[in-house]
Amino acid sequence: MHIEKMSSKIRALPFILFGLFIIAPLSLATCERNALWKDDFTLWTDIVHKSKGKARAYYNLGAAYHDEKGLLDEAITYYRTALTIEPDYASVHNDLGDALRDKGLLEPAIIEYKTALRLKPAYPKAHNNLGIVYCRQGKFDEAIRELKMALRLNPEYAEARNNLEDIYNMKGLK
Repeated sequence: MHIEKMSSKIRALPFILFGLFIIAPLSLATCERNALWKDDFTLWTDIVHKSKGKARAYYNLGAAYHDEKGLLDEAITYYRTALTIEPDYASVHNDLGDALRDKGLLEPAIIEYKTALRLKPAYPKAHNNLGIVYCRQGKFDEAIRELKMALRLNPEYAEARNNLEDIYNMKGLK
């Protein structure tokens, strides 16, 4: 009887060791990794520290600063860093334009939107954003042209449609 109990304990030993040395450390690593994934800001900060040469990491960290934290200067810095790594990244030029626009720097924003469109001419979001800046400058004809182009490229683009309607209302056209 005593030998039988000892034999069953010995058979259970590999499972106990597996749990202690494999499952427990992996569970701990998962908990630590989940802390980094709690939001875009912590995730992309970690990735930037681990992948210094990746434009996408800097771009997404810039977006987290802009969208989650509203910190425009930091966002602009990270967007520009992404562009030093990958200068032809149209989405970064567009989002850098957004941050500059939100900071009230309309001429530099226009340059970024135009660069995005030079790199990716069929980019409805950049046309829409350029239209927004032209509207803010009182250049309604240019704004209408850009917004119509955004809608030609994507007829379902509600934001561009709303922006165009706002301009028509301002100009008394409808």
